[in-house]
Amino acid sequence: MSMGSYGYNAGQWRVENHPRMMTDVNGDGKADVVGFGNAGVYVSLSTGTGFTSPSLWVKQYGHDAGGGRVTKHPRMMADVNGDGKADVVGFSDDGVYYSLSQKTSFASPVHAIQKFGYVADGWRIDKHPRMMADINGDGKADIVGFANNGVHVSLSPLSK
Repeated sequence: MSMGSYGYNAGQWRVENHPRMMTDVNGDGKADVVGFGNAGVYVSLSTGTGFTSPSLWVKQYGHDAGGGRVTKHPRMMADVNGDGKADVVGFSDDGVYYSLSQKTSFASPVHAIQKFGYVADGWRIDKHPRMMADINGDGKADIVGFANNGVHVSLSPLSK
């Protein structure tokens, strides 16, 4: 099934500006479309046979709203509080921000840590991969980054 959004022509989405991914943001067990557009983060929920129309869930993390750049600022989805819903995680100039899923929107960004950032610590896309993974088995995604001097970790301090 084709959807008239999130495409090169349908919506003017560009790989170099607008990351798009699939993850369950409302906890129903179905993967939803998440797109980091110019104005922020858009979501189209899975209906099981297609997707709902795009809805702006938070006015941050976007190319214009938030200044997110694919060449500098990784943005990803991970369940950082263990509630079964994927949350927004954005690596910026001054560290890491997150916005928790509220099933129909994302909460306002919270500055989680002043590390892993482009300016804050000198992390670079081409040298320092950053990702989210539950490394201590508590059900919450933690930050894992590969720096010049090895692996850096920041455990999620959040609860359900």
